[in-house]
Order: sequence, then C-alpha cells, then structure tokens
Amino acid sequence: MVFDVSDLANPQLVGTYDSGVTAADHNLYVKGNFIFEAEYHAGLRIFCAVDDPINPVQVGWFDTYPANNTGGTSGAWGVYPFFPSGTVIISDTFEGLFVVDPSAALAACAAPCPWDCQAAPQSGAVDVPDLLALLGAWGGPQTLDTTCDLDGDGFIAVPDLLELLGNWGPCP
Repeated sequence: MVFDVSDLANPQLVGTYDSGVTAADHNLYVKGNFIFEAEYHAGLRIFCAVDDPINPVQVGWFDTYPANNTGGTSGAWGVYPFFPSGTVIISDTFEGLFVVDPSAALAACAAPCPWDCQAAPQSGAVDVPDLLALLGAWGGPQTLDTTCDLDGDGFIAVPDLLELLGNWGPCP
C-alpha cells in the first residue's frame, strides 16, 4: 500500500503496488528516490520511485535465498541502505550477512541533473569535475563529450559558469 503522509494527522491511501513476487515483503526503507526492501525468500529488492512514487519500478535485486521466491519467513530479514559509502547490507536468517554494492541499480534510476556537465558517467552532483569540464570547453561551441552549455546558446561562457556555480552541490 502506498500512503501520502504529507499530512501526518490524515494519511491517505493513494495506491497499491505489487512487484509480482510471492515472497513476503517487509522492512522497507526509503532513501532519496529509492525503496530498499527485504523480501524473505526473494532477498533484497530495489525500486526506483523517481518518475512515479505510486508505481515504483524494480531496478535491482540480490537473491539471498535462491531455493525459491515463495512465501515463508526464511531468507532476507532486513536490509540497511544508509551507509555513507552507498553499500547495502542484507541480514539473512540462514545464509548470514551479505554486503552489496547497488550502484549499477541506482544509476538506472538517476534523476536528470542538467548542471552535472562532466562527461559520462555523471556523478549526481555539481562539483569540481563539472567546473573543470566547463572551463575545458570555455569559449567554444558545445562538444560531443560535454553538456556544459547550460543556457543553450551554443557557447560555453560566463552565463554557463554562473548557472553551474549557482547549483553547486548534490543534485536535487
């Protein structure tokens, strides 16, 4: 079930979602645009909610209980996605502790950040590599390996620099 809790005194059911997996889902956490969920027999499931929070899209998974994905309370008991490194840990009732890197799954859901103008892959933040990319393309027309023409006039100049600096930091 998906609830709108913007008014904590009056939560509203706004939709339901079914991933199609029969394993019991529980202990889910929201981090940014992502839902990290333990699904006992199905392991860790990662959903992207950037485009439509009511209908998230699965972007990654790690099965800690490969025997099956049916109901039952064996398998992934909990997940923890809040380490600064981005690492996710999975606690499994039979198999123990798993440490996973979800970066490929998370990249599949990255919200566009027009100010992150370094050559691919983008970092999801406006930072020094973006400034260096902009300065490296300074004065000339936009090239194939940069998107630093932030004002769309076909040239990299002061307005682009001001736009980049005005959006410095993590992308929204």
